[in-house]
Amino acid sequence: MFWFVYIQYRISELFVMLYIYWLSVRRYHRLKTIALIGGCYLLTGLIDWIEVILHRRAVYSVGILLVEISVILFFSLIINEFRDFRGLFTGLSSYVYVQPANIISLMVLWKTKSILFSVAAQFLLNVFLAVILILGTSEEYRKEQQWNRDGWGALCILPVLFYSLIYSLLIWPVSVRNVPQNYYPAIIVILLMVYVFILVIQIISRRRREFELRHEQAVFENYIASVRHEAEILSDQEKEFAVLRHDMRHYVNMATACIEKNDLEKLKEMIQYVQEDLQRQQMKSYCENVYINGMITHLKKKADEFGVAFHCRIEIPNQFSNNSFELGLATVISNLLENAVQAAIKTKEPEKRFVSISLTKDKGRFLLEITNSFQGKLELNDSKYLKLTAGEDGHGYGLRSVQSFIDRYQAVYDCDVKDQVLTIHILVDDPAT
Repeated sequence: MFWFVYIQYRISELFVMLYIYWLSVRRYHRLKTIALIGGCYLLTGLIDWIEVILHRRAVYSVGILLVEISVILFFSLIINEFRDFRGLFTGLSSYVYVQPANIISLMVLWKTKSILFSVAAQFLLNVFLAVILILGTSEEYRKEQQWNRDGWGALCILPVLFYSLIYSLLIWPVSVRNVPQNYYPAIIVILLMVYVFILVIQIISRRRREFELRHEQAVFENYIASVRHEAEILSDQEKEFAVLRHDMRHYVNMATACIEKNDLEKLKEMIQYVQEDLQRQQMKSYCENVYINGMITHLKKKADEFGVAFHCRIEIPNQFSNNSFELGLATVISNLLENAVQAAIKTKEPEKRFVSISLTKDKGRFLLEITNSFQGKLELNDSKYLKLTAGEDGHGYGLRSVQSFIDRYQAVYDCDVKDQVLTIHILVDDPAT
């Protein structure tokens, strides 16, 4: 009997490891991840051996059970790219996914009295559920971890509650061997659990798809706005050059008169004036990239209208090999720079109003730095992101778009607030390198 319990535990934990491997956004390469999971499997196997084979205990105490679950959760967090509630939920839910097969296995043993049939039922049902979950939801689930960092803490309560309910029906305070009728409500609980988990993932996926549509719409709108700003600049420059061409006839006539009178001083003054006029008419360009230059030029004009000092340093290639990355980066700059200009405008003391932007590329990495003055108090969340507010940028979609870009391209983000000055750094690898 004790060997049967030991084998049952080892089958369950084998599939727990399998779920953790496939459902996690893995931090390490495949071999290292498999080695870590193998180490976890051996460690839990040692706990099972000591408890079941040496101490002859068919049912774990609550303390030993918590120790084994803690070991599994620890390794789940270690191999996951996201060592937060996302990794914790993956480990907890993986532990719950094997419970249906465990219950069916015990029911088969109860009905047939055959250990072989019971073990076979447990293994085959685990294989069936693993194929469905891994092939049907693993890719979508990993996307959710990458795109959505919020709300996972609340989701962790679900597997804890479900497992606690199953434990109370099958093990404590009365074993299911003494009350076999508890198998049926346990199966209902398992079915409910599976339904709730699928429903939750679908709801989260729907929210992500809605956000993706908004994000794509924002990127497209930024592209249109950039082109429009560039067109407006060209139109203004064309008007100014038209005036200059008209005035040029008068400058030529005046120059001719100065030459005829041999008035070289007047001629020099007129030439200097024309040169200064030409410099004033020269089109200001911050970079050759049409998206980024259009946005910066537009926001620089807005900053000038409100007396905000604007400093800009852009050293990037003219074209990007990855168009999606280019548009995403331009959208990030647009959102952050617009917020910076708006915050600087609200600074009460005009002499302290300023915005500074620097974007450079070195060794295949882009470094973006935006600094601005602000008035009042800014709140940061645990990840040092500015807290999203309901009224900001259409329910916070601007900052959510920035957050999405950082998550998608695994960028390094830092935000610092000091002496009414906000500084944001983003370091991101060029996907083309």
